[in-house]
Amino acid sequence: MRNAGIASPITALLLLALVTAPTRADGGNLKDASRLREEANGDWKKKRFDDAVAKLRRAADIYKRAGPDFRRDRAVVIRAMTYNLVHAGKLKEAQTALRELMRLRTESPALGGEMRSAYHALYQAAAKSGDQEARAAVLDPVRRTALDLDLPRVAAQVLHDLAFLAGNAGNDDLCIALNRKAAEERRQIRDWTGYAWSLNNLAHRLIATGKQREALEPLARGYETLHRRSLAEPQAAVAFNLRRLLKAPADAQPDAKPDPKLVAATWIGRLLKAGARSDLPRIIPLDALARRLLWRAPGDLSAQRIAKLAPQNTLAEVRADLAIRAADAAGTPKLKLELLQELVTGDGPCAPHLQARASLVRALAHAAKSDRGAHIDAANKALAGFKALGDVGGRRDAARRCLTASVALADGTDDALESARKGWEAILQDGTPGGAGGSSTASGRHRRPSATEPVFFITWQDKKIRIEDRIANKSWTFDGDWRPKNLSVNGVSLTLFGGYVSIRNFQYGRGASSSGAPGIITLDGLGEYRPLPKRGTLEVLGNGATRYSD
Repeated sequence: MRNAGIASPITALLLLALVTAPTRADGGNLKDASRLREEANGDWKKKRFDDAVAKLRRAADIYKRAGPDFRRDRAVVIRAMTYNLVHAGKLKEAQTALRELMRLRTESPALGGEMRSAYHALYQAAAKSGDQEARAAVLDPVRRTALDLDLPRVAAQVLHDLAFLAGNAGNDDLCIALNRKAAEERRQIRDWTGYAWSLNNLAHRLIATGKQREALEPLARGYETLHRRSLAEPQAAVAFNLRRLLKAPADAQPDAKPDPKLVAATWIGRLLKAGARSDLPRIIPLDALARRLLWRAPGDLSAQRIAKLAPQNTLAEVRADLAIRAADAAGTPKLKLELLQELVTGDGPCAPHLQARASLVRALAHAAKSDRGAHIDAANKALAGFKALGDVGGRRDAARRCLTASVALADGTDDALESARKGWEAILQDGTPGGAGGSSTASGRHRRPSATEPVFFITWQDKKIRIEDRIANKSWTFDGDWRPKNLSVNGVSLTLFGGYVSIRNFQYGRGASSSGAPGIITLDGLGEYRPLPKRGTLEVLGNGATRYSD
């Protein structure tokens, strides 16, 4: 979770040989500079770092005397010299070289890439140091230079990196303190991407040390910053820590006041408010947060509010799912039925599933009203809907809940109810058809996508799910039935369930493996699922975020 975005040392040096320059300039022979760079490149490959440094110093001096037009060539040479000095173990000289490069950066902001790459060499040296004192000895001079040269972003980055290294070394208190300081410095200079990263890393360390309650505030601020500023880069890391807190934030520090359950509900509501104002594609969808809020804050008032949280421009199936869950959580049968009264389930592959789920909630509402006939009719409609789809898990869960709801209605004189109950009990004895076997598909190694780049297009066509890999230029088709399927496409792990898709892990191009799917699954077992539209596309972006497009 260290944000750097820097080329590797080897790549940085190999680029030296590719840079060309004019043949002459006042103050030096540029052909000699080019020759020295090529020779230094060869020394680097043979690990003759001192020899490379001597040649690069001479080349840098030629470019310095050649004037401002050759500032970039000089910066590239100093960057290479920094790497060689680090590998030669001459860290103080490497710090001096980086200081010169930072001065060049103040003269020309376009040289920021060379400066960051050279800094990366010293960061790697610090990471290999034995203790925090040694790490600080490597990086503290860089921070002092950055402050002297009015490069506050670099200074804050050093704090952020020292915090990261302290955390890796198990120095949790120092890690937390440095992350707090880095976040505050980044806030003051309006470095919003860095601010979100430092807040996320602060929350990560607080969670790791059992301080989940303390982690709620920095992670919420990081999440709000992402959406307010439309920042996609740190979103995957923030989503990782959000999931950790969403699992059981109320369980953290249970003796603390106020009530942990109320704290968690308020926190999730804050996230929803921030996300609702943003068009940023989301790794954790808004409706998934709303479902968590229903679990944390049950009750009629909460159900009414949460049912309205999904924006009107979202997929009809998404809004319907939220309305059904809100109705299920409502405490009174009247509100259950009211929330379902104007339900619109769309016309996509999930519409029949949504209708079966809505019938189940109606059956429970009618049972609570002691309306035997309506209860039986709605229950049978729900069970028939799940059966027609082949959703074994949904049908069993519905039968179990209907049996439980009907207990208070059974007085031994209602033959229709007794007959229905026997049928529902038989459903619980149905055999399990088994899930589809796991499958893995890879089409070679591919480049890492950017955070906002569309990687997969997933569509529904003729009762089949089509997955198109935009980078590999490949596509695959799977049956859209209601047996759960686990699969991996170029390392991205998915579960397909009828017309729903859940992304379990997004590591594009890093491997391809998948375990077999479970025999039965309920919708909640999918996690953060996305319904597929009848028309249009579910896009998966390079950081794992999703969005719907026409």
